[in-house]
Amino acid sequence: MNTAYMGQKHTLTLRNPTRWNNESECVGSHLSFRPEVEALTGQSSNKLGAFRLSILQWKIAEQLQELLLLFRGPTLLFSQKELPLISDVLTILENLELSLQAARDDKSAPACIRIAAQAGLFMIRKYLGLFDDCEVYAIAIGTLHYTLLLYGC
Repeated sequence: MNTAYMGQKHTLTLRNPTRWNNESECVGSHLSFRPEVEALTGQSSNKLGAFRLSILQWKIAEQLQELLLLFRGPTLLFSQKELPLISDVLTILENLELSLQAARDDKSAPACIRIAAQAGLFMIRKYLGLFDDCEVYAIAIGTLHYTLLLYGC
């Protein structure tokens, strides 16, 4: 059970594809309200049987939630008024890339989770590739690191 929602939420999160972290919130709320969701989809009078998840699908939802949570911190940071420095963005993207690679290479994970991780890797690598297009970024990052080393910051 996802305890992040306990005591705070009273309804399932509605899907809104234009809102940051919404997929994670939707999956998280379904996991938090699993008994209620199963009760609703399990009653034939509700005619929601087609939406009832199997045990395997609930496990996949839990793994998907873990994968989606990797994006929560970076998206919250990037959507704030004060943007991080380019060197911080690069570090965040590289850490996200490593986490997604680990998820993709996890042979015990279902294929759909590994495919989702690979899709995330495609996007991360697209943005990391943009750094290569502008030498000023590399110079700025190198200068920043040199200055930090020089002054012991």
